[in-house]
Amino acid sequence: MVFEKYIFRQLWTRISVIILITIMILLLENMLTLFQFMLKANGPVMVVFQMLFFLIPEYLALGLSIGLMLGTMLVFKRLAQEQELASALACQVSPMRLMRMPILFGLLFAMFNATIVSYVRPYAEYKYSKLSFDARHGAFGVSLEAGKFTKLGPETLLYAESVGEGGNALTSIFLEMTDKEGRFTFATAESGSFYGSSDPNILIFKMKNGRMVTTTQATGPKPQTLTFDTFDLPIDLPKIPGFRDPSTLKELTLPQLFDRSEDAAYSKVEQNQMSGEAHKRIALAILPLILPFMAVALAVPPPRRNSSTGLVVGLGLLISMFKLLDFSVMQQITEPKYIIWPLVLVFIVLSVRFFYVFAVKVGKMPLSGLATFVDWLVCHLGRLIKKMVGFKQSDLA
Repeated sequence: MVFEKYIFRQLWTRISVIILITIMILLLENMLTLFQFMLKANGPVMVVFQMLFFLIPEYLALGLSIGLMLGTMLVFKRLAQEQELASALACQVSPMRLMRMPILFGLLFAMFNATIVSYVRPYAEYKYSKLSFDARHGAFGVSLEAGKFTKLGPETLLYAESVGEGGNALTSIFLEMTDKEGRFTFATAESGSFYGSSDPNILIFKMKNGRMVTTTQATGPKPQTLTFDTFDLPIDLPKIPGFRDPSTLKELTLPQLFDRSEDAAYSKVEQNQMSGEAHKRIALAILPLILPFMAVALAVPPPRRNSSTGLVVGLGLLISMFKLLDFSVMQQITEPKYIIWPLVLVFIVLSVRFFYVFAVKVGKMPLSGLATFVDWLVCHLGRLIKKMVGFKQSDLA
């Protein structure tokens, strides 16, 4: 039991760190794009962090598999390099006992992944789309900037020399408004503030110590002027259309995908895509059950070597699996399930084969031939580079 606790601590530390790093990298990749989008939409910056929060379930579904794969490989590679793995095998610790903790993590991640891809990620995708929709249609209001003209709706333009108190204390104000009757209104004021009204579609802009000029075609060259101490100006807010119901593939839960894949109201192509998305999510849910066997088998390098070929091949196979699953859903040649499950079967066969070589064939390791070829190739490339550098130095001399 002490051995299992030791393996558990090693796995937990590395897997959690890798998952965290993976999610942070993926979030940072989208953060700049979301900030640029929100600035163009004049929305508040805090909405960006809300949108990033709703991206976490999508990245977590990938991060769990990547973390399990890479974390397990790093742990067992270190055990092999420090001869701890050889000592355990010499003490008659069977390969299946070595797999207890990786299988436990795989089982936990499989259940967690199933919940995420079935219900949590669809809900987060819908909330993310709704936030994006609200930002494009101005549902978060307008971000006022000092020294810049800001559009308050289609017919109102506002300028303020300074903006304070979170955008609600304006000074040195210039306001321009037009209406459907062709009337133009210009106003200046020393200060102003926004207030709500009984009508949620109307905002009250209270201006102090200013002057207002109104011109129409009827008044001609003589505009109407007004000097005021305080003036409440109602501003019509743009009407925000209601957001749609969940409809895209990523926004539908797993039961909804299966129901709609058999609904005659959808075309055959749409039914295939929904069915493919449902089968892809099931495949992603069971993938952590397979990964520990491939990870342990490929992590251990051949005897008396420190090769990282297994790590590269393992991660390459996992990423290729993700890409092929995505491709199988979008292709229209055949039903996606006829591509998804053969891919899963091939992945299972490779994992079982790799683990069989590691556990049964004493002295042999999976991909030992590939590791030998890579070492030979690196060695000869190094010699070739040294020769080329030597020729250049002799030419310079």
